[in-house]
Amino acid sequence: MTTTVLGLSTVAVVLVAVVLAAAGGVLVAEVRAQDAADAAALAAAHAARRAGSPRVAAREAVRGSGAALVHCDCGGPTVTVTVRVDLPAATARLTRVGHRSATAAARLVPASR
Repeated sequence: MTTTVLGLSTVAVVLVAVVLAAAGGVLVAEVRAQDAADAAALAAAHAARRAGSPRVAAREAVRGSGAALVHCDCGGPTVTVTVRVDLPAATARLTRVGHRSATAAARLVPASR
């Protein structure tokens, strides 16, 4: 009977570890996506003030973080960007809920004077 309890305990610990690893991978991807979105919005706003290309600046800002620029509304004084970070393959397989990426958005509104 002790062997059965030990075996079940081991299985339970492994299952908890797998769930925590999957949740951790998703959380890391979400944080990376938000960081990339923030950086892209700042870069786009800076480029717009310098007569540069906001969309190109946003794309360059996310490239180094492994994210992809999904949307950039950079035409006016307010900048809104959306980025996507793909989950690592192992995390995507563990989650099994159809999420293969994390998406985040950032919006920069000019301060009124």
